[in-house]
Amino acid sequence: LTHIWKDPEKAAEMYKSWSARRPLEGSKAFLKPRSLPTLADGMDPSRGYVTEPLVPVSDNPMDMVLLKHSEMQKYVAAQKWLQQLDQEGIIKPFKSQERPPSGWVPIKYKIATSEGGSYYAPPDAARIFNNYLSPGLKGNALFRAYNNLGNVINQSSLGISAFHGTATVLNSMISRFALGIDQLSHGDIGKGLGSMASTPIAPFENYIRGDKMSREWRMPGTESPEIADILDRAQVGGGRSKMDEFYNTGYARKAADAFRRGNTIGGILRVPGAATDLFSHPIMKGIVPRLKMGMFADLAEYEGDRLAAKGASNDEIATAYTKIQNSVDNRFGQVVRDNKFWNNMVNDLGGASVRSLRWNGGTVAELGGGAWDILKQFPDALKGKKPEMTYRMQYLAALPIVTGIIGGTMHYLTTGKAPSELKDYYFPKTGTKDEYGKDKRLALPDYMTDLFNFGNAPAKTVVNKAHPLL
Repeated sequence: LTHIWKDPEKAAEMYKSWSARRPLEGSKAFLKPRSLPTLADGMDPSRGYVTEPLVPVSDNPMDMVLLKHSEMQKYVAAQKWLQQLDQEGIIKPFKSQERPPSGWVPIKYKIATSEGGSYYAPPDAARIFNNYLSPGLKGNALFRAYNNLGNVINQSSLGISAFHGTATVLNSMISRFALGIDQLSHGDIGKGLGSMASTPIAPFENYIRGDKMSREWRMPGTESPEIADILDRAQVGGGRSKMDEFYNTGYARKAADAFRRGNTIGGILRVPGAATDLFSHPIMKGIVPRLKMGMFADLAEYEGDRLAAKGASNDEIATAYTKIQNSVDNRFGQVVRDNKFWNNMVNDLGGASVRSLRWNGGTVAELGGGAWDILKQFPDALKGKKPEMTYRMQYLAALPIVTGIIGGTMHYLTTGKAPSELKDYYFPKTGTKDEYGKDKRLALPDYMTDLFNFGNAPAKTVVNKAHPLL
């Protein structure tokens, strides 16, 4: 059985080395010879190997095996990755007396053993490596406490209130309509109209499909070959089957572990965070990831098949899957940090400043990116070239249409009258008055509300989007 001993300082360093991004190879502790033949020799001083009994980090043999297996897999994956990048000429080790190719820059951080030298890469590749390996604030205990408390508050306001769940359902409908626009732009009239007509049931269909993909991810071979195929496309695009761990406080697991080990006070202190974890779980870890996967499946299935029929290369199709995944992340929130390759210090400081950096950043990237894509089309359009409908443009076009139909319908149901002004479509009246005699209105949890707020009161909107502890 693997030997991993519990020493407060050494255990902290050990866990830090497993979660650390550098070196990519990990600690490589499994390559070192054992000083103790068995666990019993370390736990029993009478055997003559230790003067004081050592305590394993876990009393569960399976935990011990999985921890060591993770360490070994990290090393193997890093070796395969570096060999492939070396073969493709993307990154290479150079000894101190060797000169790298002109324009290549060094990787700032240790990624693997390089005999007396450093790894070099072209500027763009080096930037990605350095951003990925850059030190952030996750190792700082004060930041972790700040971040976890902020996540608890965000989970309360977004998860328990069902705001995030409702916004995700709306995004699923908007995205299905956007798929229809994409299909129409490529001349697939029947498919386009069919997608638009199915907009109201998109959340149900996407959830069912996303749930099947989630099961196939956890237990390969349990679903149909069609689900396995679309899951492969999601993995190529950088998708995930669950919420990014950055958003996970883990309080429910920590509380249960504290009670199990007899740490009653520690368990009680974690109960409020654990309760928030459990209450928000159905939305944050259930509905949202599955709707995202289902929506990716809609887009990737159509685009992948269309590009393959045109004779596109595997690299071109993979690039399309990555763009689709980025667009879906932007729309639905819970953006996968690793797909962005941001500098980790900037990332952590941004997360400590904004209520939800990746939710709001996704909003800007999708809507602002859609507007930018439209502007970029003008020169080609003036030359008579057919404009390309990007995924961001499709979503930007679908957003006001779908939310306007939903808002206008709600306005009619609550007032018995058709909308009489543009505002009625996006902020439907409730049919009641406030204490000043003004019409009360509803604000839907969608991006049209964000656009209105930024246009109407930009400073106040920015303040309201600050980190909850600020």
